[in-house]
Amino acid sequence: MADEEEAIHSEPWVPRQVKFRPVKRTTLRRRATPKRPGSARPAWDVIWTFDGQRFFRRFDRAAEAEDFLIALQRGVATQLLFDPVGRRFIDPDRFPEPKGRSELSRYLNRVRGHFVTVAEGSDEAAAIAAYLRRCSLAVKPIKPSPEELVGGDLLRRHSMPLSSIGRAELEEFVARFSVNQRYPDRRVSPSTVRRMVADLQQCWARAVVEEVLEVNPWDRVVLSPRSRGKGSRSAKAGVVPADAELVLGPEQIFELAEACSRVGSWGQVVRGFVLVMGFCGLRPSEATGLVVGDLELGDDEGWLTVRRSRRSVPDRYLDTEEDPEWGPLKGRLLADSRRVPVPGSIVPLLREHIDRFCTGQSPTELVFQRNRKPFDLSVFGQQVWDPARRSLFPPRPDLHPDSPLQPKLSRLRRHDLRHSACSMWLRARVDVSVCQRWSGHKRLSVFLDVYQGLIPGREEEGVRLVNRMLAMKVPASS
Repeated sequence: MADEEEAIHSEPWVPRQVKFRPVKRTTLRRRATPKRPGSARPAWDVIWTFDGQRFFRRFDRAAEAEDFLIALQRGVATQLLFDPVGRRFIDPDRFPEPKGRSELSRYLNRVRGHFVTVAEGSDEAAAIAAYLRRCSLAVKPIKPSPEELVGGDLLRRHSMPLSSIGRAELEEFVARFSVNQRYPDRRVSPSTVRRMVADLQQCWARAVVEEVLEVNPWDRVVLSPRSRGKGSRSAKAGVVPADAELVLGPEQIFELAEACSRVGSWGQVVRGFVLVMGFCGLRPSEATGLVVGDLELGDDEGWLTVRRSRRSVPDRYLDTEEDPEWGPLKGRLLADSRRVPVPGSIVPLLREHIDRFCTGQSPTELVFQRNRKPFDLSVFGQQVWDPARRSLFPPRPDLHPDSPLQPKLSRLRRHDLRHSACSMWLRARVDVSVCQRWSGHKRLSVFLDVYQGLIPGREEEGVRLVNRMLAMKVPASS
């Protein structure tokens, strides 16, 4: 067991013990539903083991899988650093930026294929698309195909000059890629639009700095409210700080928990769910995955261990061994976990919840369940959270529901309970690094960016300093 733990690497390293398996062809089957027929498509799996740690990559084409396997073997021969997160070797000559580079190239290459002067759907457009697909691969094939070579030459000859791209062309681009390319009746998420636009804006901004352009056309492009996202969380804004007006106190959290169990249609089973989010700082998806064995409830205090997060991912985006229902904690590896204290005031309530709603026969039994199934967060929001929030924090009837003049608490989110817990820890003077570890933020800087406005005493101390300075500057009256 100790050898297996030593073999787990989370940072890039040079593998010593290597084992490759031949490329394996498999068939992916999608289950038929009343709204869509079943289907099956081939895929090719590359499986290898480095120093006892097993890795897996799936490809839609056999040639791509073979090229990837050859690239892995070449990386082992040249003793390059292997990135276990990206599941590829880091070549200093080809990958100067190991993190985020492939995602950036994927978005920018979609942009490059849009701003060309060839007709859409033509053979030239298909050749350019093949070339851009090759450019987007983290590990490129050793030898490009003839079509890819032609596409690269066409892209260089038919790319639109920056000076000919104005506001109208950019707005057309945003409108086109705001629609899901696979399902035209759907729209992509606002975060996808923001990421794509942010990369493109940086290219134009650099062109202005280098005096290639005199005016940045993006300065006049206004994204739709949906593309900006709720809360205007743009790429420049970075981490959005927690709003102090949406932070609840302990009494309000208890009132909200009682309102959810009284006004909603689920009953008392949701009271402990709300209390765990509001006092222990768990995300809703994390609280959904708690099991009885994760709770350590004493007489006056307790602890809980967060190990997994609820998710819903289509099978086509997962490896064969991944669970589509339960995933790792946000930004963490699958084996990572964190311990969070349970205040003594809610320990008896959680113990009562387990005695009432859990059988107690297995430590793997879900703490929060309904009809022996985990909570469906979307249904919980419609049937429990929204009615309870309206009863406790009613909106103004004379204003539109989306009006900015509405009381902020009338738009309280479930995630705001997590902010309330973190604010509670800070008000109790818990060390900031301990709060960061309890909350599960990966870096202390991110925790401070979110919660530095909630650290108590800052404003009072600032007022005292200003008054002290003014007392020294203002002359005494005669």
